[in-house]
Amino acid sequence: MALACAAMMLPASAQWPVDDNAMVPIEAEQNMDYYDPTMIRKADGSSLLSYKVLGKHINPETGQKESHMYVYLYMQKLDKDGNKLLGDSGVAISYKPTQTASFSRIHMDTLANGNIVIHHEDNRPGDTTYVSPTSGDYRSYIYCYTQDGQPVWSRDGIEMPFLPQDPDARSRRVGAEQVKVSGNNVYFTAMMKEEMRNYITPDSFVVYYPTYFEIACLDQNGNILSSSIDSVPTYSAYNTSVAPNGNLYVVYSDFAGGYSAKCFNAQCENIWGEPVVVESDNVTSKSSMGSIVSVAPKEMVLMNDNSLAMVYHTYPVPGRSVLYYNRLYNDGSTFAEHIRLSDTIGLHDAHECLFEGDTLTVFEARSRLTRDEEYLYYNRVLLSDGSYVLGTPLGKILDLNVGVLSKIIGVAKAEDMIQLLLCNDDPHSGVSYNNAYTYTLDGTLIQGKQILGGYTDINDRTCIFDGHYAYLFLSLDDNGKGGIWLSCIDVTDYTKSAPVTGTQDGKFTVNASGRQVQFTRGNMEYMKSHQMAHVINHPWEVLTGLNKWCAVENFINWLDLFGWGTGTIDEIVKYDTLASYDTFTDWGEMSYFDGSCAPGTLRTLSADEWNYLLNEREDAANKRTIGAVYMADHGSPLSGAILLPDEFQLPEGLDIHTDAKNFNVNDYTRPEWFQMEKNGAVFLPLTAYRKDTAMYDYDDSQACALVGHYWTSTIDGEGNAKSIQIDENGFSIVSSPRYLGMGVRLVKDVEAPQGIEDIKVKETGKAVKKGRMTYRQLQKQSVSKLDSIEVSDSNIGDFLETARKYDIDYALKNNIQIQ
Repeated sequence: MALACAAMMLPASAQWPVDDNAMVPIEAEQNMDYYDPTMIRKADGSSLLSYKVLGKHINPETGQKESHMYVYLYMQKLDKDGNKLLGDSGVAISYKPTQTASFSRIHMDTLANGNIVIHHEDNRPGDTTYVSPTSGDYRSYIYCYTQDGQPVWSRDGIEMPFLPQDPDARSRRVGAEQVKVSGNNVYFTAMMKEEMRNYITPDSFVVYYPTYFEIACLDQNGNILSSSIDSVPTYSAYNTSVAPNGNLYVVYSDFAGGYSAKCFNAQCENIWGEPVVVESDNVTSKSSMGSIVSVAPKEMVLMNDNSLAMVYHTYPVPGRSVLYYNRLYNDGSTFAEHIRLSDTIGLHDAHECLFEGDTLTVFEARSRLTRDEEYLYYNRVLLSDGSYVLGTPLGKILDLNVGVLSKIIGVAKAEDMIQLLLCNDDPHSGVSYNNAYTYTLDGTLIQGKQILGGYTDINDRTCIFDGHYAYLFLSLDDNGKGGIWLSCIDVTDYTKSAPVTGTQDGKFTVNASGRQVQFTRGNMEYMKSHQMAHVINHPWEVLTGLNKWCAVENFINWLDLFGWGTGTIDEIVKYDTLASYDTFTDWGEMSYFDGSCAPGTLRTLSADEWNYLLNEREDAANKRTIGAVYMADHGSPLSGAILLPDEFQLPEGLDIHTDAKNFNVNDYTRPEWFQMEKNGAVFLPLTAYRKDTAMYDYDDSQACALVGHYWTSTIDGEGNAKSIQIDENGFSIVSSPRYLGMGVRLVKDVEAPQGIEDIKVKETGKAVKKGRMTYRQLQKQSVSKLDSIEVSDSNIGDFLETARKYDIDYALKNNIQIQ
């Protein structure tokens, strides 16, 4: 028996084929909307699923298709191998004619005997006991099913008490429902809202909506043991957690602006008598419009000592929030003083917590509207007393100018690393960027990769971590595949997925020997305060005027205009025209923020390579032009240059004019540009340039960017270097003072397909190196310093041919001995 129990406690193995970019369909019928995916993982590796479907269903009782759109509640179970156990379409738990269920969230829990309890809201016609005949009757029901999909309680569910407060109410409804199993008790909680009218004259009135808190307790047979309602209409939002002895913790915010707590027993009585004040009302809880914010502690975790660990917001300034940690003990006491997690008062966008051992890890996304940017913050504190282990900002997530919203999907710990799943939703183009990041415990980002194909239109999601694996249960909107899906991702494996900030697929030839490169998706940026380099995922993003802050010592923002060859930590933020810019250090030699590009992976093109790409490669004149990309659905597009790869297929329905003399000739919406980018097209936005700390466009005229300026790696006489200039006449290679700050777009060399066996290289004054080497490795041997290259007779021909192709022909042209 002991061995059997121990085996059940072992981490469950992966449930279906692990693939960063694969999604397993659960249901994907056309003309149906799927949402609110809910999942419970079992110790044996199986999964319990519940979700809602809006559409014209086949009624399981009549076999006929419904004539109207209704919301159905479905249940499904998968075994550890991902096989469906409840039929191909699962079990329809609720199939009453209701549309209002779309407003409520599914709450699912399991009883001690393994049965499942699920909450659902219906609007069932014909019963107007508590509302006027002209209003809908919104009721809440709890269902209990076996894991085999058989109903245990009433097939129609157990209707929860709906207690009216004022007989003059025009309508009533419940919302924010939750179901929680605590010991042998099943608790249902909700907020009940009534519509009241304060008549000023017989024909004029003011509408207001008092909100009350309801609670009911059921036993495991579905019998309602008790119910009550707080008749004081002050509730704004709440959350619940299991408490010891079958009780229930409830923490709520009220109209006064504070947070309070109660502990209910099976008789629905607060065992503390009076509410416990967690956060007093001197910390206001108001939105940017001055109205009450419906927020409650998102994370409430029961600890081993039966106390409740909580993370919650306060709003000391309208529209700005601070994140706090506190502890609620079983006797109703809390920390003497809350623990502040946010280091600034800003606009909170999202956060996710990890409770692991005695440590609380918090990732928080916060907007800095003065910069129109969103930043990620990382904190670790001890759960016992809230003392800080670590706290640091991790850098910018995205630019809010393009209307993107971030969502933190989940946080886990595996192999002493912190794993973060992040989704950035773009409402303008209907696109999501789904990424997985790996951090060390000190907050150092060491890896980043795309998941779910990078761009996936996720409508709703839930995430459960199990060992190395992240299980994502998600629904896709109509712009994606539709339907509801499951994905299993190994968050510790980075061998199967492209890096987050990698290069585009398109290949560009840059010399007569056939050397090819791939461009990064966007320009390079650097954060001075945290010494972080970053390659942007969005090619249209430019900072321009923000670069003027490069002289500020602790500047917390990104810069993207750099003096020539300043690819080191010590030199990258040079901004003085009198400073020395004598040597070139490639920006590609830096370590990048997202961890996807190791130092030396990227580099800067030379002037000769730019000239070949623009003017000398095959059909060069038809593979470059100018154009614009709309960053939003409204406003002006951002102008720039468009480069097409050696092999390019124009997406269906789109046009491109390579003879354009105006940026507006080739203009693309963001969804259209995503199609172009997917086929390898590169966009270089106009950047202006920086002189000292002032921004200019051209001819030292201060203006918004009408010209683009990008550095090459090529020196041009004393004090100058070659740069690329982009305007309405196209491209030109010009000579520019090295102290000017210009844009940097990096490339990665296309790797040779194989290496050379038994190669020997001898550098001047050094011993012979021998062994198998790839062409890329040979390129990095400082070929100009080699005495000789020795290749076996069997592959000398392949070596010479490929050496010329990949630009190792420097050795051949400079009389380095090849044996």
